[in-house]
Amino acid sequence: IFEHAIDTVIFMFNTNTTPFNVTATNMSGNWSANVNVTHIVEGHHIMTVFSNDTSSNVNQSVTIGFTVDRTAPNTTSIIFNASSSNNYTTDTLTCYAKGEDNLMKTLTAYYEIYGNVAGAPNLLYSSGSVSVTNGTIISIINVSSPNLVVGEYWNCSVKFYDGFTNESEWNNHSVTIRGITAGDTLTSDLTLTSDVTCSGDCLIIGGDNVTLNLGGNSITGNG
Repeated sequence: IFEHAIDTVIFMFNTNTTPFNVTATNMSGNWSANVNVTHIVEGHHIMTVFSNDTSSNVNQSVTIGFTVDRTAPNTTSIIFNASSSNNYTTDTLTCYAKGEDNLMKTLTAYYEIYGNVAGAPNLLYSSGSVSVTNGTIISIINVSSPNLVVGEYWNCSVKFYDGFTNESEWNNHSVTIRGITAGDTLTSDLTLTSDVTCSGDCLIIGGDNVTLNLGGNSITGNG
């Protein structure tokens, strides 16, 4: 406060419920006050600074916005699936998640992708964070097909942060990678990574313009 004859400084809090005032104390020219925010409800609030000099001139030119947030965001959806929905080695895995918060428009999604591969259980494939819109499900990260092996178990873990509070627990979804088996229905292009032996119906083409590439492998059976 740029005034030599300040008499009183008051902080007025508009807390969306019951406004209240706090009288500041002059500490060698710096006016300050302690406020117990436990009595202020969660939400966005405004504090206005009023100053009064010894000539009764009043100024209220300083306004500060602040947020009280005690509630962590919540993961309301997490989906880890394959591009063909069959969890083949030729698929791409994608982790989707949605977080919701009662105050903030933008959240941070922290993620970790683990692959339980042969000889290396719980191997960290990738980790990081992305900015997301509150209440919107988005793609967090992909795992491409060259990393997938039959029998592997992959897990996507997500938790959200609203700028004030983290979720306390990770939220998880997992998939197990499998090979082509007799009776599978193909709805997208596929390249075999191993031979397929079957009896009766072997592989069913479940849509138009679906290409099956043997990739140097064979399909045998009596169907």
